[in-house]
Amino acid sequence: MPNPKLSQKNLLIAFDAFGTLFTPRGPIGALYGEIARKHGICGDVSDEDIMSSFKKAFKHNAKERPNYGKEVGMDPTAWWSNIITQTFTPFLSTQKSSSPGSAPPNPPSLPHRLVPDLITRFASRDGYTLYNDVIPLFASLRAARGGSGSSRRKIVTAVLTNSDDRVAGILRSFGLRVGHVDPETVEKIAASTYPNGSGSTSATTLLQPERLGENDIDFVLTSYDCGYEKPHRAIFDAARRLALARYAQVGEGEETGREIDDDGEWEAVYVGDEVDKDVVGAEEAGWANAFLVDREGLVRDARDVVRREDVGGEGQQQVRVLRDLRELETYVLG
Repeated sequence: MPNPKLSQKNLLIAFDAFGTLFTPRGPIGALYGEIARKHGICGDVSDEDIMSSFKKAFKHNAKERPNYGKEVGMDPTAWWSNIITQTFTPFLSTQKSSSPGSAPPNPPSLPHRLVPDLITRFASRDGYTLYNDVIPLFASLRAARGGSGSSRRKIVTAVLTNSDDRVAGILRSFGLRVGHVDPETVEKIAASTYPNGSGSTSATTLLQPERLGENDIDFVLTSYDCGYEKPHRAIFDAARRLALARYAQVGEGEETGREIDDDGEWEAVYVGDEVDKDVVGAEEAGWANAFLVDREGLVRDARDVVRREDVGGEGQQQVRVLRDLRELETYVLG
């Protein structure tokens, strides 16, 4: 259970992306079907059937090519292209030969622009809705770290998500200011080869924020870049190291080799919409404060006990539930 109210230690606050900060504009089956029909296919196919086919394709690729293709050396665009192709191919009719002895039937193929159009749509705000509480919360966090002097509280904001490299662009398309992190550096940090490996890396190459000190989100850490998916501890540990690197970059005196320690000078907070991947994953990685977002009130009480199967034999996990992200201000900003 998270502490009721945090101290005034330095703060790393990280968020999940999908279902926490933004969500698709509508059911995936409907959004996919809309684009498909514009390209002249699936006119007589229901959105429900498209959604069913999408789920099957997604499940297959997630199993065979985990982490958006990362584990088999596939880039995310190719991974999503596979899913789109496998989603719609069952609905294509094969062109039959007109007479015996003629050429064999042509294999079905998707319209040329269907795949890139869908990938483009879901790479920006065109495919998503930003929750109403997101902009106000990040404005408050930005204002809270706008003070000056060596005694001011350090605050690092991040997005930590199981996804590919489109997330930062999606957030920017909503007007949020998002810092940049080099994917190769993320891999080194996640593999624990930085900073203890051979050679050294300047802190300025770790993080290159567009507006240093003025970002809404200092960095986005995706499972694809990190090489590990939540709830694996490695992705949470990588976020801690990146947060300290952010302050090393601006000469705040932190060592990039250290990790944020909840018993030391920093507190780490994670916010997401899934109990096992987000809340349990963060807490088992040593983040003392994790919050579950439940805008629809699916959990009956803000201090409800969420039941889950546990390796250690515990049958329940008590979590703090947020109905609105702005409730975080009470806990983390006082």
